[in-house]
Amino acid sequence: MYESVGGVRWRLRAGVRAPEVRPLLEQALEALATGTARSTKTGRRKALYPLSLGRGDAPDFLLRCNHYPWHVALRRLSRASHALHELEMAERLHARGLPVPLPLAAGERRCGPLVRACFLLIPIVEGASDILHLAQEGTLSSAERRSLAKALGDLSRRAHDAGLLQDDFAPNNFLVRSGAPAEPLLIDFERARLKRQVDIEARGWMLAKLVRALPFVSKTDRLRFLLAYTRQRSEARTWWRTLEEVAHRLFLRDLKRLGRLTTRDGPRFLRVREGGWQGWAQREAAPTALHDLAADPPQSAEAHATVVYHGVSAEEARRLWVTANLLARRALHAPPLALLHRAGEARLLLEASTFLPAPREAAAGIEDLRRRLAVWGAPPTELGPDSVTWVRDPRGRPIALLHGPRGFCVQV
Repeated sequence: MYESVGGVRWRLRAGVRAPEVRPLLEQALEALATGTARSTKTGRRKALYPLSLGRGDAPDFLLRCNHYPWHVALRRLSRASHALHELEMAERLHARGLPVPLPLAAGERRCGPLVRACFLLIPIVEGASDILHLAQEGTLSSAERRSLAKALGDLSRRAHDAGLLQDDFAPNNFLVRSGAPAEPLLIDFERARLKRQVDIEARGWMLAKLVRALPFVSKTDRLRFLLAYTRQRSEARTWWRTLEEVAHRLFLRDLKRLGRLTTRDGPRFLRVREGGWQGWAQREAAPTALHDLAADPPQSAEAHATVVYHGVSAEEARRLWVTANLLARRALHAPPLALLHRAGEARLLLEASTFLPAPREAAAGIEDLRRRLAVWGAPPTELGPDSVTWVRDPRGRPIALLHGPRGFCVQV
């Protein structure tokens, strides 16, 4: 069923009545028009607005908006908008018996035949968090983690058997309601499609992406996940070896991809110049931090640390910056904020921690870091207390992170 509201043509979810939905759509568009809605995303073309459209003050809906510049709108002339595609995918997956929170409506604002903006109105699942957030917070008990590992493996298998091919198969695309770790929900199908059959290679690629984003999950829970996915112990062992191979290919692909994303202006990174220095930075890095990094000698705030390298070419400086970002995403390196280089010198600004573990914990943590680095390449020859920084994992255990990527060699 279609309904026109506020200059937007809305496709309503099956089973809902237009008189009930129209006031909600009107309120959502009014919140956008008046500026009372605040986006939780910082992308140039995508925004996500938590909205309170009911009687309470707490947000009860999310409004996802995609904007299409002229050149993008022309390229997508014969394709459905992101919002309409996601609504249709959610309905089809729900019809195949998968636990999917259904959007309420998908809308398109057109200029002639071109879609210039699309909107998806989604009811918020009360008390739910995505799995990535739960993993980072470490709030689940041991029993809840075990239950979730099994349920996630089973749901992943059911989704793949139903034909789901999702490019962004990641833990932030699964919701878990409070007190119900055995009942995860599938969300976010903007980059998903359905096939008659999902082959082994595609399954391996999706599972490797899921594992990639959960570096602190124990090997025992990963095995529980694979046992639930395969339903056979021998097949689970085979998948374990397969995922190790796929994960390495994914690591090399991410290295190449980050080589593009981290060294040009974009939503998260930008090229910078400061006092004769040039380099790259996270957009969230404060201008004062860059100024201090370029000072002689370099300065840094208490929450930051600076690593200085000499005899560095411009190409090696770029490689250090890209590698630091890649390793940080694998929970192997302190988060990099910026890198500046000039005349053979490179300065890398990192998030730092003043936390220091006990000597016995430190020795074990450094050896654990060496083992984790060895999965992806050759660790630095000298890996000691001066070359690491410390954080706590979601369960409070001390974790060593590399304090500068020089000396780490990626296994090609």
